Amino acid sequence: MAALFRIAKRASLLARAPKTITAAFINRSYSLAATVETAPEVYTIPPPQPKDKKPGQLSPEQVKQYFNDGFVLVPSFFTKEELKPVMDAIEELKTHIATAWIPLIDANKLNGCMQMVKRGHRAGKTATHTCCAGGTWYVDLAEEEMEKTLGVNMKTDVVTCEVPLGGVLFFSNCIPHRSLENYSNDVRWSLDLRWQRPDEPSNFFGLKDCIVMRSEDKPSSSIDWEGFASVDRNKLQMGFEGDEKESDPFDTTIHGPWMERWGITHTNRHTEAFLASLNSHTNK
Repeated sequence: MAALFRIAKRASLLARAPKTITAAFINRSYSLAATVETAPEVYTIPPPQPKDKKPGQLSPEQVKQYFNDGFVLVPSFFTKEELKPVMDAIEELKTHIATAWIPLIDANKLNGCMQMVKRGHRAGKTATHTCCAGGTWYVDLAEEEMEKTLGVNMKTDVVTCEVPLGGVLFFSNCIPHRSLENYSNDVRWSLDLRWQRPDEPSNFFGLKDCIVMRSEDKPSSSIDWEGFASVDRNKLQMGFEGDEKESDPFDTTIHGPWMERWGITHTNRHTEAFLASLNSHTNK
């Protein structure tokens, strides 16, 4: 079993919250679910469950909901005491990634909780995204595209998942999802944990390998944190690895291989930086 981990924050926009859902779902996870071939059984049929239950393991009802709806919200998965060391360490972090699986404060509509499109995973494929949304580096997914390709009803299937501190939201990478904007006066910090089979493609676009956290064949194996940390994925995806000249530390553009995957239909400074990096490497 491989796992991915990151800490994210949702910065406040200091503006009035909208009363309606916008016309597109901005995708910050860059899902690796199938884009052409479909595999609904992967996302809808639960695997055999272990007989010996471990602490924190989901109940049969929760597992059933996960595979039926594409997500399951567990309100009291952690205690505040368990999360406190992470919350205390947040002050030293400088990341600007915006996704949330485990909020470190009460996450709600005002400060940017998650929204899911219920049962959008059951087709076993990802609808066509566009790049990039507005002035951002995110790909997005139009509501009409989801209804046409995934068979969902955007008027009735969108679920707003307000997660209290100590809760956790589990969901499939194949289900359409987004985090709402933060209109509060506070930063909404969160943790992002991901698990996958280590023999399948990771979400790093071939730039680095995942960490094997646990192996049934080698239960006593240790985690190779050193090897994982030795590869700077951000430098690789931005095209600076091995260059004599490092990037400008004050440059706020962000780009990477997800832009090329879906095709660029809207240009901005982030996509222009991405195209420039491609040209610079082509001309070397």
